[in-house]
Amino acid sequence: MKLNFLTIVLVAGIYPVFGQSAWNWPEDEQMKEMAEEKNVLYNDARKGGDFESAANDLSWLLENTPDLNPSLYINGVKIYKELTKSSSGDKQNQYQNKVMELYDLRIKYFNHEAQVLDRKAYDAYRYYKGDKSKYTWLFELFEKTYELNGNNIGSPNLVAYMDVIRRYKLTGGELNDDDVLDRYTKVTDIIDYKIANGSDKAKMEKTKNFVDKMLTEMVTVDCDFISTNLGKKLKEKPDDLELAKKILSLSISAGCTNQDIFLDAAKVVQKQEPDYGMAKVIGTKLAADGKYESAVSYYKAALGLADTNTEKADIYFELGRQYTQRGMKSQARANFLKSVQTDPTRKKAYKLIGDLYMTSYDECKKGESKVEDRAVFIAAYNMYKMAGEAKAMASAKAQFPSIEDLFTENYNEGDSFKVGCWINMTVTLQRRPES
Repeated sequence: MKLNFLTIVLVAGIYPVFGQSAWNWPEDEQMKEMAEEKNVLYNDARKGGDFESAANDLSWLLENTPDLNPSLYINGVKIYKELTKSSSGDKQNQYQNKVMELYDLRIKYFNHEAQVLDRKAYDAYRYYKGDKSKYTWLFELFEKTYELNGNNIGSPNLVAYMDVIRRYKLTGGELNDDDVLDRYTKVTDIIDYKIANGSDKAKMEKTKNFVDKMLTEMVTVDCDFISTNLGKKLKEKPDDLELAKKILSLSISAGCTNQDIFLDAAKVVQKQEPDYGMAKVIGTKLAADGKYESAVSYYKAALGLADTNTEKADIYFELGRQYTQRGMKSQARANFLKSVQTDPTRKKAYKLIGDLYMTSYDECKKGESKVEDRAVFIAAYNMYKMAGEAKAMASAKAQFPSIEDLFTENYNEGDSFKVGCWINMTVTLQRRPES
């Protein structure tokens, strides 16, 4: 088919890029005319779904004008991908290899190596992930792709890379646990970067879950591994936020949250990215270790980061518990009261205040007045009543002053009475039930 002048004009309208300088047409007029003709023919066939014909016309261009335009290779990849879908066996392998060849030729004539390898790597993974003879080649291809692209690597190649590493290692590839961990860190760093720069967080989190799963298939990620390998790295880089986050994630997955490394990593994250939940976790861990003073400092930090009354009530409640552990009863009561005032459903706080009063008898009694000494139990009873704790109420009531105590000391039921000591509150005198 020879194109006449009118056809050339129409072609120029369809493919205006012909007139752009990016096209490197042959200087020989006859060759140029043939190239223009083949370009139209292969594109028409491609758009019409006749990929065999498109491939035949494209082959002439690739052989005779390989530096004509990058579109030859971009469209060529699309054509051979379609041919791959509709073929099988040796023919399919030939088409797949042609896709790889076109990527290489595009790099040869038009560079853009990083971008092209990113595409090539993913297609190579799809085509050859089941072929063990290709694993070393795939691994080296992905290594180079990551080296050139860094954070710009395509999202599909995040899981693909880890799977290539997994297949390579599990079939004898020369990778030790540290090598795998280094590459895992590289991948998860890029995931974090993408999230921070606008990528869909839900999708990236799902990707990270796949990556974490594949790591555990290559390396036994147990508490010892986390403590020994990642703990060492964190000591070397104590401000490495991303490493600290990985330690937290893997520790949770492996059930290693009671290890020192988990707490160390949590502190690194909290220092650089203050968060209510993290501060609360650290406070709880420290409290469990008996480090009450440090626990209180983190609970107070959490209080400043709380967004809701429920969160604030939680922290006031925990602060009350920590002050109780330290024997600081006034501070404990103050925080329990703040907890229930902030969230009225937190009635257990009243019960714990009642416990504080019940356990204060020995420290508060003077031994001079039974009514005065036993008034602490009335204070406790009042708190238990507010908490709705019937059993505790009965226990406290059994310790009230007796009717004889009230009579002997010239008091009456219903009198107001100031309870001293640290409790420092007024109660209404009541007597204990007769046995």
